[in-house]
Amino acid sequence: MIINKRAFSIFLVYLFLFYIFLGPSPFVIEGVSENSNIEGGQDLFRQAFLIFIFVIFFLIYKVPENISDYSIYIIFVTYAFLSVFWSDFPFHSLRRVVLLFIIVSICTFVVIDSKSNLFIRILNVLTAIQFLNLAYMLFFPDLSFTDLGFKGLHIQKNTLGVVCVLSILLSVICYGKISKWRLLGLVTISLVFLFMSESKTNVILLSVVLFVYLASLAVYKYFNNVISYVFILFAAVFAIVGVAPIYFISNYSEYIEHDFLTGRGTIWLVLLDNIEDRPYFGFGYGGFWGVGENSAVFLSDASWLDKIGEGHNGFLDLIVNLGVIGLFLYLLIIIISVVRFNRTDLGKKSIPILVLYLYLFLHNFTESSLVNVTQMVWVFFILMSIYFLKKTERIS
Repeated sequence: MIINKRAFSIFLVYLFLFYIFLGPSPFVIEGVSENSNIEGGQDLFRQAFLIFIFVIFFLIYKVPENISDYSIYIIFVTYAFLSVFWSDFPFHSLRRVVLLFIIVSICTFVVIDSKSNLFIRILNVLTAIQFLNLAYMLFFPDLSFTDLGFKGLHIQKNTLGVVCVLSILLSVICYGKISKWRLLGLVTISLVFLFMSESKTNVILLSVVLFVYLASLAVYKYFNNVISYVFILFAAVFAIVGVAPIYFISNYSEYIEHDFLTGRGTIWLVLLDNIEDRPYFGFGYGGFWGVGENSAVFLSDASWLDKIGEGHNGFLDLIVNLGVIGLFLYLLIIIISVVRFNRTDLGKKSIPILVLYLYLFLHNFTESSLVNVTQMVWVFFILMSIYFLKKTERIS
């Protein structure tokens, strides 16, 4: 039997999206594998699965046309690859850079395959996941809740919180394209789950971006690119903040309490101390967390942090991995993507899309996704950036 190439590519898109938004280990209780983080353990299933998806997509689409459209990502991945040469753990860095290349490539293929249906396909996946969460809560209530809040199928409550926020924002984007009753049901269940999860970070971020959305609608008549200006302002501020630790690291440490934001202060101080050692180029992509007992974080006074595996601040994690240069490249991705997106003629329809992009950016204030290669916020950010960068056809 001959396999329909088009149907198979759609199947791969949904398979990849389910993997990203549900994760490879649903049903598990919150926890971090000690082997994975301290000893630099490998998730062989994840690697084999992603390589399989990449190879099949490559066989279907070959090298994308107009690849220069994505030149900023080519530069970012190339720089990440070069960081292998100054990483203290080159094998771990190389393996993770290869995985980064595979993820960026798959996201490019997904955008090419989905075209203008990208958001609808993602919403379809999130709808299915939310109803799976509902069924899981009804049939396995003891496994759906932890002492910290409702988590559903996901590894922890904050992951569910991200799924809820994305479901709500995508419902706004897709309004008028699919049944309003389906959207109403999804928004309702997502709001209920979000508050049940007690994920304060995501509740606050949703409130912030909805305020920005409403404010943007109110002033659209006078400033039709208001969110674009917000992004450029954020990029300028972070460019300054990214350079500042090189010269004023001791001052930063004086103003951060160890118990700030439920202990994040301790983690951030360790990151800032290490940024001081390697401010420009960092420790190499994936060369800081989860690389073994000789890592900089393991040898610090707070060696227990290596079991956490992340800095709970995407911007600091990016600098400690790729230095200030890596931060600048990330900000360039944002600026170039937003500028490219402004060339589309969507009018007010562009506002909820940019608001969703803003959420993915703001999420990194208290959580890390910028160097966590399969983390859903990072992958969604890549998908949206490539969606913006793809100028061979106008978004509709």
